[in-house]
Amino acid sequence: MGGKYHHGDLRGELVRVSLDLIAEQGLAAFDALQRRGIESRFLNFPDENHWVLKPANSLQWHAEVLGWMDRYLK
Repeated sequence: MGGKYHHGDLRGELVRVSLDLIAEQGLAAFDALQRRGIESRFLNFPDENHWVLKPANSLQWHAEVLGWMDRYLK
């Protein structure tokens, strides 16, 4: 396979719910990752749309994403 990762070699996942992903689908994806023992984090910003714009929410989202990148993409 062409990439560094392939299906079945997931080292971590971030799941975020927005208006274009129904909350139940996001929770189901997170639950599936947890049941498979894949380290994962669930971020939910119910007061946001697709873009996370509120300052505190944006800081949390960026910290999570940058932390994930730092941990899994080295």
